[in-house]
Amino acid sequence: MSLDAVEALSKIPFILSGKSKLTPKEWCFILSFDWGLPFNFSPTRALKLLKLALDNGVLRMDGGLLSMARDVDTPPLIFLGKKFDFSGLDEVEPYPLDFTVEVDRERIRALAQREREAAREAAAKMQAGRKAKRSRKPGEAVEEEGKKGYRQTTLF
Repeated sequence: MSLDAVEALSKIPFILSGKSKLTPKEWCFILSFDWGLPFNFSPTRALKLLKLALDNGVLRMDGGLLSMARDVDTPPLIFLGKKFDFSGLDEVEPYPLDFTVEVDRERIRALAQREREAAREAAAKMQAGRKAKRSRKPGEAVEEEGKKGYRQTTLF
């Protein structure tokens, strides 16, 4: 893969986001999903391009944020209609990103239990409302939680 193509592709996430600095995760997400879907540019390819761009000095990392090492004159949007050859990325190792997710199983179980109970309560209220509506006659007074009212009936 030519260095010009690496520079042009590396600048795309900055142009699309409107930011001059991005985290590696944001950079890969924007490049692979916001721009790369029509080109079958997977997140793995984005990580490989990130590694290649960092190794060649196209991008620089400052305090966990990526930025362009120098301004690229060629606007990368000219590449939108062209066919890409990503075969140069096959032998490149992907940039190592830490995608570990911490899961508190007890908290998730408690949250799921609360959601189930809320769903049961809502279903019971709906069922009680249906039974009450079936037992009433048109025009009959309705008392719910201390409020008096009448069912709406039409004259025509």
